[in-house]
Amino acid sequence: MTSSTRSARAVLGAAFDAAVRAADPARVLVDAWPDPPRGQVLVLGMGKAAVKMAAAAEAHYRAVGVRVRGAVSAPHGSVERSDTAPTTIEVLAAGHPVPDAGSEVAGRRLLQLAAHAVADDLVLVLVSGGGSALATVPDGVTREQLAGLSRELLASGADIREMNVVRRRLDAIKGGRLAAAAHPAQVAALIVSDVVGDDPLDIASGPTVGDPGEARAALDVLDRYGVAAPAARDALRAEAEGRRDGPPRPDDPRLARCRTTIVASGSTGLAAAREVFEAAGVPTRLLSAEVVGDAREAGRRHAREAASVLEHGRLLDGSSCRPPVVLLSGGETTVHVRGEGRGGRNSTFALALALALPSGAPVHALAADSDGIDGVGGHAGAFVDPGLFERIPREEARALDASDDSYAAFERAGGLFTTGPTGTNVNDLRFVWVHAWNETR
Repeated sequence: MTSSTRSARAVLGAAFDAAVRAADPARVLVDAWPDPPRGQVLVLGMGKAAVKMAAAAEAHYRAVGVRVRGAVSAPHGSVERSDTAPTTIEVLAAGHPVPDAGSEVAGRRLLQLAAHAVADDLVLVLVSGGGSALATVPDGVTREQLAGLSRELLASGADIREMNVVRRRLDAIKGGRLAAAAHPAQVAALIVSDVVGDDPLDIASGPTVGDPGEARAALDVLDRYGVAAPAARDALRAEAEGRRDGPPRPDDPRLARCRTTIVASGSTGLAAAREVFEAAGVPTRLLSAEVVGDAREAGRRHAREAASVLEHGRLLDGSSCRPPVVLLSGGETTVHVRGEGRGGRNSTFALALALALPSGAPVHALAADSDGIDGVGGHAGAFVDPGLFERIPREEARALDASDDSYAAFERAGGLFTTGPTGTNVNDLRFVWVHAWNETR
């Protein structure tokens, strides 16, 4: 590895760290807390940032003399890895990205606590990415059937909105049902968004947000991606035919005392990353904070942008953009799984980017999930650099990509980026640093 690559990786990693710090719950929640109620504060939470969010809530309200209790659901191992776990709020361990038995235990506990809230209480719902899997109360299907449905949807290439259209109608905690269970208490939802567009209905499947949709839309998603799921289809047809209740509508009176606020999102992290690059003297351009769709195609599109900057001094939209420059993007792509390898949408993006760049292009890049976990390999994402295919033959990398094993490709090339869980989740972070041709050797 060259000294220029080591230096570039240090700056790319520092930008990632800054983005994660900017979205740290302890920081973004400081000015977001609702006023103390006449009764108690009941904290209910779910997501990859749940432990940090709960600890911050406990510290804030205890400091002003208010009793706090409740429960949050977080990924297995979150408590053991955290040095800031709350003491009066239960932390329940659950599965992600596929719900497990712990997910159902957690979901039922949250509903149970919500049902005991009274009008003078404040029910503080702390939501972050991953909450859909981490707290679930199957409705119309069994947990095993819901888990199987989740696996199929994850492998199908369906995006998060489409997945949640289905999940909200098959889960008694989603689509506003948690907030409805807490009626008549005041409900305040504070959300760290990991969803493009920051629609609260799609973050953890909207436990405090009424669902304006219909069961037919969920059936359409299953049809679009060829997902059989007979039990889910039966439940959805029963709702469509009026034989089964769905989630509350947005105008449901049980949601009248509920307020939902986004406290951090992908743009929060990208703004902090930009400051790191510009402090290092490197200009930046934001391509988009809302990149969605196939991870490989997104990687190729970013490669075309980088090539256009190198060859023509402009982006694909025709705007002037000359190296050196860092092209920033956020959002959440999808991977239509074709093989049995270990990967993730960010390492898949990174490998597609590398394969599509001109040979030896002076480009360093990092694509990583802000939660620190990309797919099933235990990595956060991957680095790309001009010497990548000197460490792994290009054809070998292509074969690994074809079997969805981007993890193995970057492991062999020394390009994996590993952080461990970060305690927050504001979606994917991508930094494509385009140098002049003579800068990287």
